[in-house]
Amino acid sequence: MTYEFLRLPSIKHEKKLPVVLSKEEVWAMLQNAKLLKHRILIGLLYGCGLRL
Repeated sequence: MTYEFLRLPSIKHEKKLPVVLSKEEVWAMLQNAKLLKHRILIGLLYGCGLRL
């Protein structure tokens, strides 16, 4: 017994490559952070791959 009436249409997702910052861009972010805790957080988040 199939339940065709329960089947939902699939959503098509775009396949996008992630944006990766260059070494110079990462270095500029770290240099422009004024507080040490901000530098540590930026380095930690980028190093762990948590980029947005």
